[in-house]
Amino acid sequence: MTSRQRVLTCCRAMEAAGGPLPLKDLGALVSCSARQVQRDFDAIGVSPLAYGRAVRTDAARASLRLRF
Repeated sequence: MTSRQRVLTCCRAMEAAGGPLPLKDLGALVSCSARQVQRDFDAIGVSPLAYGRAVRTDAARASLRLRF
């Protein structure tokens, strides 16, 4: 699995979960270490935690738009 594929898989998992997931869980998902997941995300300029938080924020905004 390439770095790009690992990042995409992790991003999809966080989107499905609705927010950030622990690095350990992401590493297990893509069969590598938590540190490797962190390095893969660092290469694109965003941390896994920041991406997960953005997913959660976007979901909250969408929910608020539907209510008001």
